Amino acid sequence: MLFKERHYDLAVCDVDLPDGNGIDMAHAFLDEKPFTRILILSGDPGNLDKARDSGLSECLQKPFEFGELKALIETPRSKTRSL
Repeated sequence: MLFKERHYDLAVCDVDLPDGNGIDMAHAFLDEKPFTRILILSGDPGNLDKARDSGLSECLQKPFEFGELKALIETPRSKTRSL
């Protein structure tokens, strides 16, 4: 996987992927790069609940306004909350 080769400050993962599950991918990413900030997206509130239950607290429900995404990214990690 490409994420093993480079440093990333932020990864944005949709839960529903054509070839897998974004929650699983996010955890695999964190296993390799534990200090990367992960933002989970989904149009299904149940998927966001699953993400939060798995420890991925930065979530955004689709559809969203660009300002919501921007505000979440600009909020310091220690002060972020699930939307």
